[in-house]
Amino acid sequence: MTIMFLFIAILAIVDSFFNLGLFEADSFGGLAMAIPVFIDDVKSFIPSSVRGSQCSGIVDGKPVNVRRLKSGGLMPSVDSIFQTSMGTAHVVGTYGHHVVIEILEFNDDYEFEIYDIKGGERYVSDIVDAPTHLAMLAIAHDRAMDSIAADIRRIEVTLDGNVTKDALERIENLPRLERNQMIFDCTDKFEYTGGFVSIVCDEVPTERETVAQQKARIMRERRAAKKLADALLEDLEVPEDIQAEMDAEFGAEF
Repeated sequence: MTIMFLFIAILAIVDSFFNLGLFEADSFGGLAMAIPVFIDDVKSFIPSSVRGSQCSGIVDGKPVNVRRLKSGGLMPSVDSIFQTSMGTAHVVGTYGHHVVIEILEFNDDYEFEIYDIKGGERYVSDIVDAPTHLAMLAIAHDRAMDSIAADIRRIEVTLDGNVTKDALERIENLPRLERNQMIFDCTDKFEYTGGFVSIVCDEVPTERETVAQQKARIMRERRAAKKLADALLEDLEVPEDIQAEMDAEFGAEF
């Protein structure tokens, strides 16, 4: 263990408690209240600025920004219904920059070709319908979640070797799919048709901290972070050579 690795590890732990922005966090963590807005109203939004804050449009006098999926498409709110190539989709949940949909009625004309290679030649080995393909995707997704959960259990442990409480909660919140569900994403080229769709919009905070309030908050966060780091170091057995480097770099009080 090097001094830099030790210091970064402590900063990561402190940041997880105080969300100081030292490490990248989930971009949804600081969003204000979400508001579902009919898609036709969203399409009529006129970008503007309110008290210095940029926004996509105004809803009931409140400035809002349209939330987008990972690939740039509009994010439909829970209970929206629209058409996909597999059939009629119903939004049942959200996960990060994606939504979870279930297919209510499958498209009987849907076909998915499965390819294989034989003798150096690529050929169609099977053709499956929408329910079969969706089940295959759901199974693959859940296996990926199992792999992520295993990595979290292996990496995010306490000094005693136990999985952290935060890690266990994140494992519990990993999305699991029914065989008629999938994680949905789209670009801004996708057209929502054949149903009822509202789009997730996030209210833009317009009340800003004064300079004095911001400085006071930063000082409080820094004092709390240093106090936690000190406590962690007191409980951590640091090799003498590394402790000497730390004293030389940050002072003996560190």
